[in-house]
Amino acid sequence: MTDDGILVFTRTKVNGRSCYGCRGMGERYKEFYKWAHTHTYKCIHDDMPWDYFVILNMQEELEFLDKYENDFIKQ
Repeated sequence: MTDDGILVFTRTKVNGRSCYGCRGMGERYKEFYKWAHTHTYKCIHDDMPWDYFVILNMQEELEFLDKYENDFIKQ
């Protein structure tokens, strides 16, 4: 873990739409939710400690993918 926390994402498909899972702690995690709650983020399932969500606006989804690309779990 780094000093600013940890943040990880997964991606899957739900009904043909990209759905993201998020887990983390610390400042990076808090910063993501500050960003999310000013965009079209919509939680679709909460399975503590994971939060699963979609982003309703395509431009915002692309912004999210660009901004957080290094935080995705690589398969």
